[in-house]
Amino acid sequence: VMEDGREDVFHTRPYYNAGEHRWGQGGARIVDYLVVSDGEEFPARLESRARTSFYVKISFDQDFDSIVPGFLVKTLEGIFLYGTNSFLASEGRTTIAVRAGDVKVFKFTVPLDLNEA
Repeated sequence: VMEDGREDVFHTRPYYNAGEHRWGQGGARIVDYLVVSDGEEFPARLESRARTSFYVKISFDQDFDSIVPGFLVKTLEGIFLYGTNSFLASEGRTTIAVRAGDVKVFKFTVPLDLNEA
C-alpha cells in the first residue's frame, strides 16, 4: 500500500535499483511506486500472463498543461521488455494537466506475456 503525502519513499521499496537512471527535466519527482501481480505486492518474480499493475506516485513542483506518465519494464541487464505511456494508451486523446503541489498516482495494468526462463 502506498503512503499518503509527498514524502519520497521510492528508495525504500523492495527491488529498488540504486543505479537506476531517472529521466526528465525536473518539475516533478517520483516519490513512491508499487507493483502488484495476481494480488501479491512486490512479487519476487512476475509469472507469464499474470495481470500486473504498476503504480507510480508523482509529486509536482510546477504547473504543467499536459504530462505523459509512462513506464518501462527492463531486464536486470537493461533490455527493454515492455513500455507504455498515457499518450500511447489513449491514442493521443487524453491530456493530463497538473498544478504545483499536486500529488498524483498513475496506474498501468497489463497482462505480461513473458517467456519462461
